[in-house]
Amino acid sequence: MTAHPRMTADAFRDSLKTLGFTANGFANYARVDSHTVRRWLHGQVPVAGWVPVMLDLLHDAAEFSYSLETVRREHDRLIKANRALFTG
Repeated sequence: MTAHPRMTADAFRDSLKTLGFTANGFANYARVDSHTVRRWLHGQVPVAGWVPVMLDLLHDAAEFSYSLETVRREHDRLIKANRALFTG
């Protein structure tokens, strides 16, 4: 398991941007008050300890999903090419 030091406001902002979250979108997804998320973004209060763990999991899930979609597209491409060889 990865150790998660305190997440800075800048790192939090970068993670949200990478994942495509707005402040309100993340607040809704994580079921926290949007004012809390804004306070984290502005460095007014420390980012909760569970947030970097959740964001890491979301990053991993996004990478896996992207990889899986790439495999599916390649599979479909190969199936079409194979069919073209035998029917064309």
